[in-house]
Amino acid sequence: MKFFKQLFKGQPDYKIISSEESMKLYKGEFEKDEILWGKVIEIRAFKRDHLAYDCICLGFHLSDNTTFEIDEEIEGYKETVELLPQLFEGIEENWFPEVAFPAFETNMTIIWTNNG
Repeated sequence: MKFFKQLFKGQPDYKIISSEESMKLYKGEFEKDEILWGKVIEIRAFKRDHLAYDCICLGFHLSDNTTFEIDEEIEGYKETVELLPQLFEGIEENWFPEVAFPAFETNMTIIWTNNG
């Protein structure tokens, strides 16, 4: 059973634009969804094995019990990752090596959770 449904997988016409309030998901010029940061109750980092390479992903679990993921192949991923420590107090900031190594392992890691 997958913990996160794959919202979209690194397709070039998808992008993320994140702000202090939300993350907006676009396909081309059209907004497909908006995720309000205040609804996030857990963030997990993990890898997907694409045979020849690994793809680093972030999975978000929301208070309405929906889940989604973004991956490093989506435009705006890096900027979103850089914004997360400003939005989620106590987020694990050095999660990348724990998830990246060893190669070709999922290495699912909770990097932030709302304990309240």
